[in-house]
Amino acid sequence: RTWLTESALASQLSYWQTQLDDCPMVHSLPLDYPRPAEKVHVGAQQHYQLSEQLLGQLHQVARAHDCTLFMLVHGALSLVLSRHSYSQDIVVGTPVANRTQQELEPLIGFFVNTLVLRANTQHENLRSYLQHIRQVSLDAQANQDVPFEQLVEHCQVQRSSSHTPLFQIMLSMNTTSASSLSLPDVSITPLAGEGYQCKFDLELTLDETTSGLGLTWGYDTGLFNAERIVQLQGHLAELLSALARTVEQPDMPLRALEMLSTEER
Repeated sequence: RTWLTESALASQLSYWQTQLDDCPMVHSLPLDYPRPAEKVHVGAQQHYQLSEQLLGQLHQVARAHDCTLFMLVHGALSLVLSRHSYSQDIVVGTPVANRTQQELEPLIGFFVNTLVLRANTQHENLRSYLQHIRQVSLDAQANQDVPFEQLVEHCQVQRSSSHTPLFQIMLSMNTTSASSLSLPDVSITPLAGEGYQCKFDLELTLDETTSGLGLTWGYDTGLFNAERIVQLQGHLAELLSALARTVEQPDMPLRALEMLSTEER
Protein backbone atom coordinates (compact mmCIF):
# COMPACT_ATOMS: atom_id res chain seq x y z
CA ARG A 1 0.00 0.00 0.00
CA THR A 2 2.87 2.34 0.82
CA TRP A 3 4.51 1.52 -2.51
CA LEU A 4 1.39 2.51 -4.44
CA THR A 5 1.38 6.09 -3.11
CA GLU A 6 2.27 8.92 -5.47
CA SER A 7 5.42 9.74 -3.50
CA ALA A 8 6.79 6.20 -3.90
CA LEU A 9 5.93 6.12 -7.60
CA ALA A 10 7.05 9.72 -8.30
CA SER A 11 9.77 8.83 -10.83
CA GLN A 12 7.49 6.46 -12.76
CA LEU A 13 4.64 8.97 -12.77
CA SER A 14 7.08 11.58 -14.07
CA TYR A 15 8.03 9.26 -16.94
CA TRP A 16 4.41 8.69 -17.92
CA GLN A 17 3.59 12.39 -17.63
CA THR A 18 6.36 13.16 -20.14
CA GLN A 19 5.64 10.18 -22.39
CA LEU A 20 1.92 10.92 -22.66
CA ASP A 21 2.20 14.71 -22.90
CA ASP A 22 -0.10 16.01 -25.65
CA CYS A 23 -1.14 12.43 -26.40
CA PRO A 24 -4.10 12.01 -28.80
CA MET A 25 -7.07 11.06 -26.65
CA VAL A 26 -8.87 9.15 -29.43
CA HIS A 27 -7.43 7.29 -32.40
CA SER A 28 -7.97 8.66 -35.91
CA LEU A 29 -8.99 5.43 -37.64
CA PRO A 30 -11.96 5.96 -39.96
CA LEU A 31 -15.13 4.52 -38.45
CA ASP A 32 -17.85 2.73 -40.39
CA TYR A 33 -20.57 3.99 -38.04
CA PRO A 34 -20.85 7.16 -35.94
CA ARG A 35 -19.42 6.76 -32.44
CA PRO A 36 -22.34 6.53 -29.98
CA ALA A 37 -22.45 8.84 -26.97
CA GLU A 38 -22.16 5.80 -24.68
CA LYS A 39 -20.08 2.71 -25.46
CA VAL A 40 -22.22 -0.44 -25.74
CA HIS A 41 -19.39 -3.07 -25.69
CA VAL A 42 -21.09 -5.35 -28.25
CA GLY A 43 -18.46 -6.93 -30.44
CA ALA A 44 -17.46 -9.73 -32.77
CA GLN A 45 -14.28 -11.66 -33.55
CA GLN A 46 -12.38 -12.78 -36.63
CA HIS A 47 -9.61 -15.39 -36.52
CA TYR A 48 -6.61 -15.72 -38.83
CA GLN A 49 -3.49 -17.86 -39.01
CA LEU A 50 -0.03 -16.99 -40.34
CA SER A 51 2.18 -19.87 -41.42
CA GLU A 52 4.91 -21.50 -39.37
CA GLN A 53 7.40 -20.50 -42.07
CA LEU A 54 6.42 -16.81 -41.87
CA LEU A 55 6.59 -16.95 -38.07
CA GLY A 56 10.14 -18.31 -38.27
CA GLN A 57 11.17 -15.53 -40.66
CA LEU A 58 9.66 -12.89 -38.37
CA HIS A 59 11.63 -14.28 -35.43
CA GLN A 60 14.77 -14.03 -37.55
CA VAL A 61 14.07 -10.36 -38.37
CA ALA A 62 13.27 -9.61 -34.72
CA ARG A 63 16.58 -11.12 -33.59
CA ALA A 64 18.46 -9.08 -36.20
CA HIS A 65 17.04 -5.91 -34.65
CA ASP A 66 17.41 -7.12 -31.03
CA CYS A 67 13.60 -7.13 -30.67
CA THR A 68 11.01 -9.60 -29.50
CA LEU A 69 8.26 -10.90 -31.77
CA PHE A 70 5.78 -8.77 -29.84
CA MET A 71 7.81 -5.63 -30.55
CA LEU A 72 7.99 -6.49 -34.25
CA VAL A 73 4.22 -7.02 -34.54
CA HIS A 74 3.59 -3.87 -32.49
CA GLY A 75 5.71 -1.94 -34.97
CA ALA A 76 3.88 -3.46 -37.94
CA LEU A 77 0.44 -2.82 -36.43
CA SER A 78 1.36 0.79 -35.65
CA LEU A 79 2.41 1.32 -39.27
CA VAL A 80 -0.89 -0.10 -40.55
CA LEU A 81 -2.88 2.05 -38.12
CA SER A 82 -0.80 5.08 -39.08
CA ARG A 83 -1.44 4.64 -42.79
CA HIS A 84 -5.16 4.11 -42.26
CA SER A 85 -5.54 7.08 -39.92
CA TYR A 86 -3.09 9.54 -41.54
CA SER A 87 -1.45 10.06 -38.15
CA GLN A 88 2.13 9.41 -37.05
CA ASP A 89 1.18 9.37 -33.34
CA ILE A 90 -0.17 5.88 -32.63
CA VAL A 91 -1.24 4.77 -29.14
CA VAL A 92 -2.13 1.20 -28.16
CA GLY A 93 -2.45 -0.55 -24.83
CA THR A 94 -1.08 -3.91 -23.74
CA PRO A 95 -1.49 -6.03 -20.60
CA VAL A 96 1.53 -6.85 -18.45
CA ALA A 97 1.89 -9.61 -15.84
CA ASN A 98 3.15 -7.10 -13.23
CA ARG A 99 5.04 -9.73 -11.22
CA THR A 100 8.42 -8.03 -11.20
CA GLN A 101 9.37 -9.43 -7.79
CA GLN A 102 10.29 -13.08 -7.46
CA GLU A 103 8.10 -13.41 -4.37
CA LEU A 104 5.01 -12.59 -6.44
CA GLU A 105 5.61 -15.20 -9.16
CA PRO A 106 4.04 -18.25 -7.41
CA LEU A 107 1.12 -16.37 -5.84
CA ILE A 108 -2.46 -16.92 -6.99
CA GLY A 109 -4.07 -13.62 -7.90
CA PHE A 110 -4.71 -11.08 -10.62
CA PHE A 111 -1.73 -8.73 -10.71
CA VAL A 112 -2.16 -7.67 -14.35
CA ASN A 113 -1.69 -4.01 -15.18
CA THR A 114 -2.11 -2.14 -18.47
CA LEU A 115 0.70 -0.29 -20.24
CA VAL A 116 0.32 2.49 -22.79
CA LEU A 117 2.60 2.17 -25.83
CA ARG A 118 2.93 5.41 -27.79
CA ALA A 119 4.75 5.02 -31.11
CA ASN A 120 5.96 7.62 -33.58
CA THR A 121 5.88 6.12 -37.08
CA GLN A 122 7.74 9.03 -38.67
CA HIS A 123 11.14 7.36 -39.18
CA GLU A 124 13.33 7.17 -42.26
CA ASN A 125 14.30 3.51 -42.12
CA LEU A 126 13.38 0.22 -40.54
CA ARG A 127 16.36 0.03 -38.18
CA SER A 128 15.63 3.43 -36.65
CA TYR A 129 11.93 2.66 -36.36
CA LEU A 130 12.35 -0.72 -34.64
CA GLN A 131 14.92 0.77 -32.24
CA HIS A 132 12.25 3.32 -31.31
CA ILE A 133 9.58 0.63 -30.89
CA ARG A 134 11.95 -1.44 -28.75
CA GLN A 135 12.74 1.51 -26.48
CA VAL A 136 9.06 2.40 -26.09
CA SER A 137 8.35 -1.15 -24.94
CA LEU A 138 11.36 -1.38 -22.59
CA ASP A 139 10.61 1.99 -20.99
CA ALA A 140 6.96 1.06 -20.48
CA GLN A 141 8.00 -2.24 -18.86
CA ALA A 142 10.45 -0.39 -16.59
CA ASN A 143 7.63 1.88 -15.39
CA GLN A 144 4.87 -0.72 -15.08
CA ASP A 145 4.18 -0.33 -11.36
CA VAL A 146 1.81 2.62 -11.73
CA PRO A 147 -1.76 1.24 -11.71
CA PHE A 148 -3.53 2.28 -14.90
CA GLU A 149 -6.37 3.93 -12.98
CA GLN A 150 -3.83 6.01 -11.03
CA LEU A 151 -2.10 6.96 -14.28
CA VAL A 152 -5.37 8.22 -15.79
CA GLU A 153 -6.07 10.26 -12.66
CA HIS A 154 -2.52 11.65 -12.43
CA CYS A 155 -2.48 12.75 -16.09
CA GLN A 156 -5.90 14.37 -15.61
CA VAL A 157 -7.29 12.64 -18.68
CA GLN A 158 -10.65 13.96 -19.79
CA ARG A 159 -13.09 11.08 -19.36
CA SER A 160 -15.83 10.14 -21.80
CA SER A 161 -18.57 7.51 -21.77
CA SER A 162 -18.07 7.02 -25.54
CA HIS A 163 -14.51 5.63 -25.40
CA THR A 164 -11.85 4.31 -23.02
CA PRO A 165 -9.20 6.73 -21.69
CA LEU A 166 -5.70 7.08 -23.24
CA PHE A 167 -6.12 4.27 -25.77
CA GLN A 168 -8.90 2.42 -27.59
CA ILE A 169 -6.82 -0.29 -29.30
CA MET A 170 -5.44 -3.23 -27.31
CA LEU A 171 -2.60 -5.52 -28.40
CA SER A 172 -1.85 -8.65 -26.39
CA MET A 173 0.16 -11.81 -26.92
CA ASN A 174 -0.20 -15.36 -25.61
CA THR A 175 2.73 -17.77 -25.78
CA THR A 176 0.78 -20.68 -24.29
CA SER A 177 -2.59 -21.94 -25.47
CA ALA A 178 -5.41 -23.04 -23.16
CA SER A 179 -6.03 -26.00 -25.46
CA SER A 180 -2.55 -27.37 -24.69
CA LEU A 181 -3.28 -27.67 -20.96
CA SER A 182 -2.92 -31.27 -19.80
CA LEU A 183 -3.99 -32.64 -16.42
CA PRO A 184 -3.92 -36.30 -15.31
CA ASP A 185 -7.30 -38.06 -15.61
CA VAL A 186 -8.96 -34.86 -16.82
CA SER A 187 -10.31 -34.17 -20.29
CA ILE A 188 -10.43 -30.47 -21.19
CA THR A 189 -12.33 -28.93 -24.09
CA PRO A 190 -12.58 -25.15 -24.66
CA LEU A 191 -16.19 -23.97 -24.62
CA ALA A 192 -17.05 -20.95 -26.74
CA GLY A 193 -19.25 -18.39 -25.05
CA GLU A 194 -22.28 -16.77 -26.64
CA GLY A 195 -21.62 -13.27 -27.91
CA TYR A 196 -18.46 -11.23 -27.45
CA GLN A 197 -17.99 -8.22 -25.22
CA CYS A 198 -15.47 -5.79 -26.70
CA LYS A 199 -14.00 -3.51 -24.03
CA PHE A 200 -12.11 -1.47 -26.61
CA ASP A 201 -12.67 -0.31 -30.19
CA LEU A 202 -10.18 -2.90 -31.47
CA GLU A 203 -8.48 -5.82 -29.72
CA LEU A 204 -5.75 -7.82 -31.46
CA THR A 205 -4.58 -10.99 -29.70
CA LEU A 206 -1.54 -12.93 -30.92
CA ASP A 207 -1.17 -16.65 -30.23
CA GLU A 208 2.23 -18.15 -30.97
CA THR A 209 2.00 -21.92 -31.44
CA THR A 210 3.98 -24.66 -33.15
CA SER A 211 1.76 -24.28 -36.22
CA GLY A 212 2.32 -20.55 -36.69
CA LEU A 213 0.99 -17.24 -35.45
CA GLY A 214 -2.71 -16.92 -34.74
CA LEU A 215 -4.33 -13.49 -34.88
CA THR A 216 -7.72 -12.80 -33.33
CA TRP A 217 -9.34 -9.44 -34.01
CA GLY A 218 -12.03 -8.34 -31.60
CA TYR A 219 -13.93 -5.26 -32.70
CA ASP A 220 -16.78 -3.04 -31.59
CA THR A 221 -19.60 -3.72 -34.06
CA GLY A 222 -21.05 -0.31 -33.27
CA LEU A 223 -17.96 1.29 -34.86
CA PHE A 224 -16.57 -1.15 -37.45
CA ASN A 225 -18.05 -3.60 -39.90
CA ALA A 226 -16.57 -7.01 -40.76
CA GLU A 227 -15.18 -5.78 -44.08
CA ARG A 228 -13.02 -3.20 -42.28
CA ILE A 229 -11.44 -5.90 -40.12
CA VAL A 230 -10.79 -8.08 -43.18
CA GLN A 231 -9.00 -5.11 -44.75
CA LEU A 232 -6.92 -4.35 -41.64
CA GLN A 233 -5.92 -8.00 -41.30
CA GLY A 234 -4.99 -8.19 -44.99
CA HIS A 235 -2.80 -5.11 -44.73
CA LEU A 236 -1.15 -6.33 -41.52
CA ALA A 237 -0.43 -9.73 -43.09
CA GLU A 238 1.07 -8.06 -46.18
CA LEU A 239 3.24 -5.79 -44.03
CA LEU A 240 4.45 -8.69 -41.89
CA SER A 241 5.31 -10.62 -45.06
CA ALA A 242 7.23 -7.58 -46.31
CA LEU A 243 9.06 -7.39 -42.96
CA ALA A 244 9.98 -11.07 -43.23
CA ARG A 245 11.89 -10.29 -46.44
CA THR A 246 14.06 -7.58 -44.84
CA VAL A 247 16.65 -9.84 -43.15
CA GLU A 248 19.28 -8.66 -45.62
CA GLN A 249 17.91 -5.09 -45.71
CA PRO A 250 17.86 -3.79 -42.12
CA ASP A 251 18.04 -0.16 -43.28
CA MET A 252 15.19 -0.38 -45.78
CA PRO A 253 13.22 2.89 -46.04
CA LEU A 254 10.08 2.58 -43.95
CA ARG A 255 7.89 3.84 -46.79
CA ALA A 256 9.12 0.94 -48.96
CA LEU A 257 7.34 -1.59 -46.73
CA GLU A 258 4.23 -2.40 -48.72
CA MET A 259 0.89 -3.26 -47.10
CA LEU A 260 -1.35 -3.33 -50.18
CA SER A 261 -2.01 -6.56 -52.04
CA THR A 262 -1.14 -6.89 -55.73
CA GLU A 263 -4.81 -6.53 -56.58
CA GLU A 264 -5.14 -3.35 -54.48
CA ARG A 265 -2.02 -1.84 -56.07
